[in-house]
Amino acid sequence: MSLRVLNAIVLALRNASINLGRHKFCARKKNTLDLVLTTPAADVVSIPVVAIALLLSLFSFLYDPGRYPLLDNNEGLYAEIAREMLETGNFMIPHLLGVPYLEKPPLLYWLMAASFYMFGPTAASARLISASAMLVLAPMLLLFCRRLGNLRAGIYALLIFSTTVPATLISRTVIFDPLLTMLIGACLLSYLQWYMSNKRSWLATGAIFLALATLEKGGVAIILVVGIIIFFSISMRERKALQALFDRRAIALFLLLVLPWHIAACVQQQDFAWFYVVNEHFLRFLGLRQPHDYHIEPFYYYAPRLPLLLLPWTPLLLLFFRSARPGSDPIGLVIRFCRAWVLFPVLFFSISRAKGGYYLLVILPAVALWLGIEITRRTKLKIDRTLACCIGITLLLVAMALGIALFFTIDTRMPLTRMDSIIAIVVIYATIGLLYSYRKIIVEKHHQTQSAAIVVIGLVTAPLLSMILHTAQARSAKDSSEEIASIIQKQTVTNMKIFAYRDYEDVFSSLPFYLRKKITIIDSVSQDLQFGCRVTQAENSACLSLSAFRNYHQHFPVAVA
Repeated sequence: MSLRVLNAIVLALRNASINLGRHKFCARKKNTLDLVLTTPAADVVSIPVVAIALLLSLFSFLYDPGRYPLLDNNEGLYAEIAREMLETGNFMIPHLLGVPYLEKPPLLYWLMAASFYMFGPTAASARLISASAMLVLAPMLLLFCRRLGNLRAGIYALLIFSTTVPATLISRTVIFDPLLTMLIGACLLSYLQWYMSNKRSWLATGAIFLALATLEKGGVAIILVVGIIIFFSISMRERKALQALFDRRAIALFLLLVLPWHIAACVQQQDFAWFYVVNEHFLRFLGLRQPHDYHIEPFYYYAPRLPLLLLPWTPLLLLFFRSARPGSDPIGLVIRFCRAWVLFPVLFFSISRAKGGYYLLVILPAVALWLGIEITRRTKLKIDRTLACCIGITLLLVAMALGIALFFTIDTRMPLTRMDSIIAIVVIYATIGLLYSYRKIIVEKHHQTQSAAIVVIGLVTAPLLSMILHTAQARSAKDSSEEIASIIQKQTVTNMKIFAYRDYEDVFSSLPFYLRKKITIIDSVSQDLQFGCRVTQAENSACLSLSAFRNYHQHFPVAVA
């Protein structure tokens, strides 16, 4: 009986995906963007499929962002900077534990401070900025493809972008890369719109997004955008692609937004120019930055990590190796641009000595867009064995991931909530359904089921994400200082000053956030506090020598974490 029900679900999704009823979204035909290979009748998508994709994106990025507390890594550190910014009213120079922190520009801190002001300083409001940024970028891909007259490719791109599990988890982390990905993605999509329509207003829009990206993570945003455009111009073998880099109005708008903060920070903060410009940008790229608080990895570091970043859609990467050569039409142009969008960041970050596994998040929009176009092209063929095999392998991969996630969810020994129990039941049925769909696609080569399977894979990532969050919640006592802060706050001693011994960012970075006040580090070995403590007077510093602490302890009550 269950197989009949599952078969009915698969058939319903398949019929919805090819519905030619009266409720339709059709490609608009207004400008040169509509000169595509697909006919309007071949690119009709029903409202239910669009609604499913948008709701799934909403769930992936905004479902229970406060399920577990802030972790004792960059999460606690960045959230504390935003909390202190709101508390002190100093929005110009970011401060950490009361001392300057200049590794990154202030845009992310400004947005988090605004979130704290509206919703309170919580883990959910801290993560809201990263999650919202990715949520905004997802429909941008859909709208871009709709302007191309290929809405179906936009649906696939949105589904892949929103349900790539590692990227979804990164978007629930307080770091700079999700917002950077959105701003650079919006900038590059604006550039593409200008290239295909010759409307200069798109250049101004792109300049605004690039300026915001620069205020969010510094000069790396400029390097990535310029490098991608240069790679694209090489592939197109024409100079027009480079004209955007010399547009005076766009350059003036960019400088108008970027320069004020940099000039003000240079005037207000000692050693800003050397530490932020030279040390943080050039020396970091060369692996000579001080302090040395980053990973130096070999050139091939990202080779095994790129497939992991795209899970569970990794098997679809095989489509690129047997893809048709892009033509001169708008779809072919977009594919060429996506190639440049992928190749330059991978090359740039591979050459750089400082590496991080999440740096490649910036290429995810390009991969999703490229895959969406490639899947759309192949599903129009009667039989495409490569696509059938890729979808079948992805189905098996998702089924295995669901089984593993369910095992770890039960093994946490935490009581399952009603929602968790429902999800566990869904996982069991979904696994059976995936195996059944695999047989339909691979063995019987059922063409129309392939489109429905893409939607099904996206849907199944929802319970998978929920179970991963349940496991993270079970580990929160080990990975966060929330409980330690709760114990300290229960002490009855008034005006008690809180200290931590030597370590901070790797052990107690979330402690001051949950205490709602700054702490002092005894005999600090913190590399994140090194610059701030050096340029700050001793009486106001977050770093205290062991002898000074002993003297303080003789006169005042203290707590040492």
